Amino acid sequence: MRSWHFDSQAIESGDTTTYDRAYGSAEEREERKMLVGNGIYANPATNMQVVADNGMTVKVKPGACWIEGAFGVVDNDESKTLTASENGRIDLIVARFDLSLSARDIHIDVIQGTEGSTSPPGITRSNSVYDIQLAKINVRAGAASILQSDITDTRYDSAVCGIVAGILDQIDTTNLFAQYQDTFDDFMADLETALSGDVAGNLLALINNHIADTDNPHNVTKSQVGLENVDNVKQYSENNPPPGPYKNTTQLATSEITVTLPFEPTAIIISTTKPAFGTDIDNKKGASILYQNGSVEIYYNPEKTDISLTAELNDASLTFSKTGTNLMPVFEYICLR
Repeated sequence: MRSWHFDSQAIESGDTTTYDRAYGSAEEREERKMLVGNGIYANPATNMQVVADNGMTVKVKPGACWIEGAFGVVDNDESKTLTASENGRIDLIVARFDLSLSARDIHIDVIQGTEGSTSPPGITRSNSVYDIQLAKINVRAGAASILQSDITDTRYDSAVCGIVAGILDQIDTTNLFAQYQDTFDDFMADLETALSGDVAGNLLALINNHIADTDNPHNVTKSQVGLENVDNVKQYSENNPPPGPYKNTTQLATSEITVTLPFEPTAIIISTTKPAFGTDIDNKKGASILYQNGSVEIYYNPEKTDISLTAELNDASLTFSKTGTNLMPVFEYICLR
């Protein structure tokens, strides 16, 4: 078992003095990273934010970070110049914890992506080098400058960076939560006992009314739930199928009549019955099918060329027209979705 911090005792050996409880920075960092997690500090909001500067240069704004038990500070804007790209690539701006002899620090670094690739390069996380990713930058093909729109802020992505977390954010809170849950349950039991009569009834009614309100009571938008590309049409399911065909009749007493349908059909089946008076409609054509949008001749009899019945469908409007004065036909039509 290892442990520290304890006072050292000097051990003399010739001209050499050593200490039996000497500790280095590695032990200090090991201890600290158990207490504080990796990431940037939450305040201010611009803490170590990557922003576009001039040309191919970006700058990291002042702020502080904590990586593997070590503390890093950017006192003033720190600039990094990216290399132009012929075919485009993705670069990363990172704060790098580096134990190599030449570094032994936390510094800002650029990880250059693969030329012509839209995938970002990987960050390094080993015992000696540990990156937290501040931003992802789209280096456009042939671009002479970096725009702010080219920069994706990844500081709050806990998979690659995140916010510095303290002890309470890292301990296992399962048992603690169970204790809180028991306390809450006891409170609710006491509250239920205290509430009676109309008070409890009104509270229950409010809850039930809210549950039954399916007309977006919280005004949630499509973009908030990732449905911005879904059309504003009612969605049907196996348990909620669309209504069946619509069937109706109408009589053509004038030369033309237009009826409004309850929906825009994809097709209509139309047939005719006998006229109210005059010549029977001996329709040799039978039932006619009319598709959206278009027209069709409903009646055809070569022996009675003076009679003509037609129908035209435009969206949800169905228009019947006729020739033949002594004729008042009745149409039966079935609209299909």
